[in-house]
Amino acid sequence: MPWITFAKHFDFSPAARGGRVTIAYKAGMRMNVTRECAAAATAASAIATEKVDEDPEPGSVQAEAEALAASGERRNSEGDGAERKRDRRPHEAHGSD
Repeated sequence: MPWITFAKHFDFSPAARGGRVTIAYKAGMRMNVTRECAAAATAASAIATEKVDEDPEPGSVQAEAEALAASGERRNSEGDGAERKRDRRPHEAHGSD
């Protein structure tokens, strides 16, 4: 999925959704979009530059996310791979005494 920067407002309706969905992109947004959307935006001259980033730079957040997705590993917000523990205490009933 390429990263593109929109030069002007662009509305995209995926063919797979049969016109039931429209995604509105605003000028100046830099987004990771489907190839179908990138092709439609290019045809409509809605892309700020002709350069479309297909591959992330090594060490970038996107590259790390793609590597994690490929490995199937999940991480919490601390990034240590530990599972979060939920509070399993029963909820106290709210009522009058």
